[in-house]
Amino acid sequence: MKSGIFFRSKYFRYLWPLIISAFLAVVLQAQTQEKSDKASLEELRAKAAEVMALRDFVAARGRIREVWNLVDRLDQLGKTKEMSKYLEFGLLHDPWALKYQLRYAKILQSKGEKEKASEKANVVANYAETEELLNGALALLHKDTIREIPAISTFPTDGYSLVIVPIGEVDAWLLWRLQVPLQDILGIPVYVKDASIPLSKCKRNRLKLFIRMNREFLIAKIDTPEIKEILAALHLDKAALENDEAVIKVAREFMKKKGGDNAVQKFEQFLKDAEQLDKQWEIHDLLNNMQKAIHPYRKSRIGFLGITGVDCFWNDNNYIFGVAKINRRYGVMSYRRFMADFNGEPPNSDRLFQRSLKQALSTTGLMYGLPRCTNPTCVRAYPNNLAEHDAKSAALCQTCKEGFQKIFHAKKKEPNTF
Repeated sequence: MKSGIFFRSKYFRYLWPLIISAFLAVVLQAQTQEKSDKASLEELRAKAAEVMALRDFVAARGRIREVWNLVDRLDQLGKTKEMSKYLEFGLLHDPWALKYQLRYAKILQSKGEKEKASEKANVVANYAETEELLNGALALLHKDTIREIPAISTFPTDGYSLVIVPIGEVDAWLLWRLQVPLQDILGIPVYVKDASIPLSKCKRNRLKLFIRMNREFLIAKIDTPEIKEILAALHLDKAALENDEAVIKVAREFMKKKGGDNAVQKFEQFLKDAEQLDKQWEIHDLLNNMQKAIHPYRKSRIGFLGITGVDCFWNDNNYIFGVAKINRRYGVMSYRRFMADFNGEPPNSDRLFQRSLKQALSTTGLMYGLPRCTNPTCVRAYPNNLAEHDAKSAALCQTCKEGFQKIFHAKKKEPNTF
């Protein structure tokens, strides 16, 4: 049933010594952003001026967020004329910041510098991975924006076909772009339809991961004097650690012993911020939501590929790219971990498409009962990491081609798979 890359949580228990520094980094980042949100316009100007005075490109790039904070505030206040010089400096040091490339393009357009505006808008249109940026660039270029995905309905065929359906909010351009290549490679009709599949409740975030890691550590160290002392002071035992709040109480007391009241205050801020970070959805919850939504439209030869833009996990695995109900004609894949912002890469819509196409073919094969491929370059080979996923070709090997051909051109009528 599994498809994609996954790692088990047991490896995290050895990282517990890093937890303290990790959560403090999150707190610092949140506090920095909060200060930026509350800073006066003059304070933001002063910070930006400090960055612009730096002669070292590396140092300036490291603090470029301070320039973008000012640009964001100026944009909120409608001070577009003042924004220009900051945008020019910011893009000199951070040219892949497509959000600001688009803002600068709009300013250039308003000043009548249409060729320069179009040049920047074209960069955004060619590389943006998100619907918002792409549609903004297309509108500036007077091109058609991405069309909406039509509601699901009956299909004009009883033969084999594949239906791509979004789960939650997705970048529709990616689904439309996958349609034709999948159709060409598989040799069957491929549709893009909206079945109104909702997201399930988010079951993981940085706070839940923090609690899980702490629980593993505390249970492993339950007999050490330091942990025994804390548990005794809180009137807790090993069984109590199954409760999340008990784990938090122990961690809070640990922070107090190590860093005093100041550490506890930072810990409380971390608890608040961590609930909104690194959100993940249980992929089988999405699969179940999808099964319910597509049930009225299921036929034995129609496959349904759900695509979501949220990060997914399964059981105790850290993350997973996709799952499929083998031989049941439906599966789910996530493209979140293929995106540039997740991996610290420059945006590249072609790369996102290629990664997603490979995963779509891999998940679709499992949906129709094809076993994993042993050819490392085949699109359906199992990758152990993103580098191996990128190293695969976007083509089927001869064995997988023949496998799909055998399925899609079978003459006997297959039983209903509801």
